[in-house]
Parts: sequence; C-alpha cells; structure tokens
Amino acid sequence: MTSVIGGIRAGPGSPVRVMGVVNASPESFYGGSVYTTRRAIRDRAKSIEDEGGHYVDVGGMSTAPYLETGVSEREESDRVLRAVGAVQDGCNLPISVDTCRAAVAERALEAGAAIVNDVSGLKHDAGMAGTARRHRASVVVCSYGGPGRRVAPPARDYVRDARRLLAESLKIASKAGIPASRIAIDPSIGFFRKRADGPLYTRMGSTDWVSRDAAVLDGLASIRAKRTMPVVVSVSNKSFLGAVTGRSDVADRAYGTAAAEAVAVMRGADIIRTHNVGAAADAASVASKVIGRQRRRL
Repeated sequence: MTSVIGGIRAGPGSPVRVMGVVNASPESFYGGSVYTTRRAIRDRAKSIEDEGGHYVDVGGMSTAPYLETGVSEREESDRVLRAVGAVQDGCNLPISVDTCRAAVAERALEAGAAIVNDVSGLKHDAGMAGTARRHRASVVVCSYGGPGRRVAPPARDYVRDARRLLAESLKIASKAGIPASRIAIDPSIGFFRKRADGPLYTRMGSTDWVSRDAAVLDGLASIRAKRTMPVVVSVSNKSFLGAVTGRSDVADRAYGTAAAEAVAVMRGADIIRTHNVGAAADAASVASKVIGRQRRRL
C-alpha cells in the first residue's frame, strides 16, 4: 500500500519528509515557533519551503501538557483560519492543522488545509473522524489514552502501550471510513506524564516519562510493526531533550533536537515534525544516507 499524506507520498519506500511548525498561539511552549501576524506567518511558510520542508503544520492552541493553555474553540478557529490564509500566500506546501476539535478542523479543511494532526488520536472529539472523512483529509493519529487512563510503568511496556493506543485510534479511523493510505501514526513524544496542567496528555503510573520517550523513540520499528503507514516523530525542542541534555531553556535545545531527529530517521521515522526545518532536513539526509535510504525533494 502506498501512503499519500496531504498529496505527497510518504512512508516506507519514500524519502523522509519534513513538516515545519507554525504556531499561531502565543501561549506555545517555544516562543521561537510563534507567528501571529499575517506577514510573519507568510514569511515563515516561505522559509519552510525554501529550507526543504514538505508540509506546514498550523496550530491555534498549545497542547503542551505541562501548561494550562486552553483557549476557546472560537479563538482557536480564528487563529487557525488566519494562519491558513497566510501560509497559502507564502508557499505551495500542503497544510496540516494541529487540532483536536472537529469544528476547528472543519473550517481549516474548508479553507484549504489537507491534513488533520490530532494529538488525541481522534478520541477527544467524536466528530473528528467523520469530519476528516467528509473532506477526504489525511490524518495524523497520535498515541493517546487521556488523563483518566494509566499506562503500565515498566520500560518494556512503553512501546506495547503506544502500539495499543494507536490501534484504538486506527479502529476509529477505519470505522469512519478513512482509508489507511491517508493515515500516519505518531507515538506522542512528550505527552505521557504522571500529572499535567492541561487535559491533552496520557497519565502514566510513574514519573519516569523521560525513559518512556526514549523507549518509544528507540522502538519506532516495533511501533510500526507490519503497518506500511508513515511514522511521524515530533521531538523538536521538547522537555525530553531538556531532561537528557540539562538544557532548561527551550532555545538551547537545537543540537539535541537535530540528534534526536537523526536517531528517529535511523529507527524508522518517515515524517519529522520540527521547528528547525533546515537542520531537520540535513539530519534526515545524513541519517538516510547512513541507513541506505534515499531522500530527494519531490
């Protein structure tokens, strides 16, 4: 099966793709990714394309689990729509909308977005899967259990739990009629915590979320298992890297980000979602060469 995400081939047999982040949400954890004016968003979209990106991922509400960042559906929707229009002015790349609200996704898809990136794996809003199907959108489903569900703490179970949670989301997508060829999976680096301020996280039975994130990054091939759908990894500047490197300032995590993204490609990632597009493209090129995977811009 050939996977086509946002009109671009992705997955095994295809080059590694890079998804650049545009946050239209001032509350986002990394200020360097925030663009709130039309001109700034347009210029950022152009730079993503110029630096070798394949997608632009637009977000209108931060989902960082350790922050209380909720905004109203109307505010998120307005931010996303402004951003989608500005991105279209700046580049010709497919647009992904990072949201777990069906109404926000609906408006973004009507405005020209092609992908829904749902950190809740289609579980937060019962209308999301149907919305994606009606618009023939591609979908990124993330490993998600929610704050009311505890995953097993032993390290050997982290990969198994990620696979199980993703399987639940894939079942939702299948029942809604979303073709498997339009689905990518994301193991959700940074969204597993024992406690959090925001609602969009999966509750762990221990505080060792760093080991969890390291285990799933190392186990990407097992998370994919026999599936041919693309694996998305989003580790850029996240607290996992801060914990490993001792870099408490998000702005100091660029080197760790590039290293983790190279590891992700070598472990089987097909799409790298990142704040640092040029560095991620270079990391993917080097890692792809080492493992014998061709990467070319299509």
